[in-house]
Amino acid sequence: MGRPPSVAADPYRVAHVLQYLQREWARVPEYVRHWPSWDEDKKLDFVLEWPIREDSLAMLRAWAANGDLGPSEVVCHQDIEELVAKNRPLLQPLLDED
Repeated sequence: MGRPPSVAADPYRVAHVLQYLQREWARVPEYVRHWPSWDEDKKLDFVLEWPIREDSLAMLRAWAANGDLGPSEVVCHQDIEELVAKNRPLLQPLLDED
């Protein structure tokens, strides 16, 4: 995965990315539960599309590093990072599956 594109941290975009990442990382346990019932095409779609979430997370981290987030956005970002730390170990085996 390369460097995320530089995208301005306008309030609408930040709010969208925060909501999107909160929702997607919170759903990881659900994805894990349903994984065995998915056919190969659905699994492949998931694996190929997951980097969109990773790119959004990298963009959020860049905004945070640049000081582009407001106080409530910083709190939401911290919550997302906690979800990532908790759920990445659940997610990684799905992404690594042959």
